[in-house]
Amino acid sequence: MRAQTHRARRAQRGAPPRHFSGRQAEFVTDALRAALLEWAGYRTKVFEFISTEHTAKNLMIAAIKSGPRGAPDDGRAERVRTFARFYGIQTQTLARHLEFSL
Repeated sequence: MRAQTHRARRAQRGAPPRHFSGRQAEFVTDALRAALLEWAGYRTKVFEFISTEHTAKNLMIAAIKSGPRGAPDDGRAERVRTFARFYGIQTQTLARHLEFSL
């Protein structure tokens, strides 16, 4: 009963389910990493570098420093936080290394 109530509250908030397939979770974390790097002043590209027939983990994030780090309260930072909240992400290693508060 308690789990049903929790699920109902999440549905009312429009939050996605907590459980993703492994591949979906990888896409979400890679997107978050790219967004964090962009906030930190990097230009990023996320691309497939090995065919999926060889490995499931085939995305690479390439980043080139192209500008200054964003401010903690600028538009890019707010987009990163909105994305993280939507997926229920409260902590992330790269965010911690960049001293970015989710």
